[in-house]
Order: sequence, then structure tokens, then C-alpha cells
Amino acid sequence: MAQSLTKSWLKRLLRPVPDAIYLRARFLARHGHWPNFKSPASFSELVVSRMMYARDPLMPVTADKHLVRDFVREHVGDRYLADVFAVSEGVDRALFDSLPSAFVMKGTHGSKMVRLVTDKSAVTAEELDQEGRSWLARDYSDDCREWVYNRIQPKLIFEELLVSPGHPVPPDFKFYVFNGRVGMIHVDSDRFGGHSRTFYDRDWNRFPVSLCVPAGPDFDKPEALAEMIEVAEKLGRAFEFARVDLYSVGDRIVFGEITHFPGSGNERFTPQSFDQEIFEKFCRAA
Repeated sequence: MAQSLTKSWLKRLLRPVPDAIYLRARFLARHGHWPNFKSPASFSELVVSRMMYARDPLMPVTADKHLVRDFVREHVGDRYLADVFAVSEGVDRALFDSLPSAFVMKGTHGSKMVRLVTDKSAVTAEELDQEGRSWLARDYSDDCREWVYNRIQPKLIFEELLVSPGHPVPPDFKFYVFNGRVGMIHVDSDRFGGHSRTFYDRDWNRFPVSLCVPAGPDFDKPEALAEMIEVAEKLGRAFEFARVDLYSVGDRIVFGEITHFPGSGNERFTPQSFDQEIFEKFCRAA
């Protein structure tokens, strides 16, 4: 509770600080060196540079977890989309009763607003409504200075709960698309338990790195990897850089989201030199 209050107080204190100052100071504190966002030399600098200077009107549309579905439908078809049961600004009794026994509730306007409901009988409409409205009141762009989110109308979206054999939550495959080509992939496993993260190149050769959470064990190459790369590249080619998240569930490939600013450029690789290696290999060469 005290930590939450401290973070809230700091947010209010720092809110008037211009992005240019705030983002540079935050980068220095996190990465240990003064950044050059005008001429990036690392992946993290590229991410923050795009936060500061890129203003593609397609970026907020594709960051919106509801509106992006039309973009996906247009570029790769609706067979890659999860089923949606409802989109709303709250949870009343009628909506709650219409939902299946298991589902996922998400906020459309940011990250880390996810509620997995495996058994609807264990929750109430009032409980979900309270949590959902707390998300709707949150300005995610204020947390991270990612401008795309203050151009999204906050809503709640209710999707099918994806189940993968042997995994309570299916592994999340995140494809880093640089100028239309997948250069790197990372796999998030057990995100709501013993979260681990493993990095690969497009040929499924492992990178010996970690990012924020422990590196996981070797992950079997997906049988549908070639198709997943094709889907990611079709969805990411409209941008200089985008991360396209997909799930592999049984014989299905399911779209997750498009992220334009992974970690707000505030996540640190171990070893840190990998940040520059990514840029040299995938950004400068593109």
C-alpha cells in the first residue's frame, strides 16, 4: 500500500515535467548513460525516439485492442482473431450473464490490464465492474509517456480464454518486426506464475540474453513458425518497427496485440551490450 501511494505521489510530482526531460532522465537512470534520441544507437533509444517523434495516425488504431481487429482482418483475415463476446464501458448484470463460463477481460487502452476468468461462478458482475472501471479511469499515457494511449477511447473487451495443452496460459510469441522483416522473437512462458522469457532469431537460434525476468528453458520450435513469421510481417510492415504478439494454441495461430514501444524503452537487457547488438543487426542494417 505504501509503495502504491509513493508511486502515485511521484506520478503527480513528475506530471508537469516535459517528455523530453522526463524520458531522458528516466533513460539515464535505467540504462546508465545519456541517450541520443535524435540519432539512436541502441534498440532502447530507438523505442524512446519513436515515442517522442513518430506520429503515424495508424499507431493509435493498432495499439487499441478493439480497433486493431479491423486492421488484422484487412491484412491477414479474421481466422487469426480470438472470439470477442462483448465490448463495453462497464459490467452490468445483463452483460455478465451473456458471458461464457470462462473468458478474459482486458482494457483496450494500455498494458497490464488483464483479468483471466476461468470460472465465472467464482466472480461477480460487481467485482468485474469495479476492476474494469478502475482501468477505464487510468490514463496509461500518463504512466509511461506513450502518446498513442491518450488517443484511444478506454473500453473493456471480453475475449475467449485461450487454452494450450500443458500450459495454464499459452506461451506468448512476440515477433520484433524491423522494416517489415522479423529479426527477433521472444517467448513469454507462465506469465502469471513462474514467468520466464527466452529469445531467438527467426531461424530459432537462441540468444543468450534475458530481459527483466529470468531466461527460460529451451522452447521447442513451433511447427507453425513459418506461418507465424508471415503473419507478423504482414501486420508489422506498415511501420519502421512494431512488435507483433501471437499465440500458438493447438493448430491455431491467434493474434494478441501490436506493440509500438516495448517496455517504453525502459527495460534493460542482460548483458546490456545486446541492446546495441540488436540495433546494429536489425535496425541499422534495415
